[in-house]
Amino acid sequence: MRQTNPDNSPVSFFPKAWRRGAAMASLGACLLLSQGSPGLTPTAEASVLDNLYFKVLGLTLVWGADSGGTAPIVSDFVLMTSPSGTAGDDITPGDVHTVITGTLDPVPVSAAADEGFPIEVINQTSGGVFTDDGDGVLDPGDTLTAFGIDITTDLATDSTSLARSFYVASNTAFDISAAASVASNTLSAALGDVSFSCDGISLSGTDGIITYGGNNQDPATGGAGFTCPANLGGLGGGGSIIFDGGQATAASVGTIATQSVRFDFGYNFVYDLSMGVGEFDVDVTYTVFVP
Repeated sequence: MRQTNPDNSPVSFFPKAWRRGAAMASLGACLLLSQGSPGLTPTAEASVLDNLYFKVLGLTLVWGADSGGTAPIVSDFVLMTSPSGTAGDDITPGDVHTVITGTLDPVPVSAAADEGFPIEVINQTSGGVFTDDGDGVLDPGDTLTAFGIDITTDLATDSTSLARSFYVASNTAFDISAAASVASNTLSAALGDVSFSCDGISLSGTDGIITYGGNNQDPATGGAGFTCPANLGGLGGGGSIIFDGGQATAASVGTIATQSVRFDFGYNFVYDLSMGVGEFDVDVTYTVFVP
């Protein structure tokens, strides 16, 4: 016989606890089904992590000629990581050699027995035109026209061939020191007999086969710029800071050449006939320093 409640609803024979358990089991089944459903985030996952890290050091690239006369070539790749006031770390073997300003012509470092340094007549009253035969040295193939003299007329070394340059590209500010030393001397000459001038920074031009500038800026801006003695005797063997820079040479996106500037220097050997015959070989070493 069917039993009913007073309100005529069926009487359940299952305990309330069982019914709660059934409900919980049903809910658990629903959750388990949801975890396996596509498009939903799993509770456990495998991950692959990649990391890209870039650090750029301060760099100064110096170029000109090399010891064999090849130009243009970068022979100094300087890391600006050493302490302030010290030389940067050059990771390129060999040294940059200067070129004659406005060209990529390497500087001659020796001469044959019948060759000497080009000369010029100064303060002549007439004539005195020197014509080189194309080899850049004084030899029997050259010509010099007759010249008139007065009390001031004299001889001097050719200042054109003593105009020297090298090129610098950098992503940071830098300083330059210079030191002078006598390699050999069979004349009655001294470092003080060689005048020295810092002729400036050229921002653009075409020298030989290469055009520089266009994406550069004056590295002296923000610094003290040039401080140069009147002659090489003022540098001394220990060297002196002759350029104090304030910013990088690179100003906008470009190449090494277009972000480079040219440093120009001039010398003059104040020769006198009383110095006699011989050779005077002087080395001037320029070094990039960390500001």
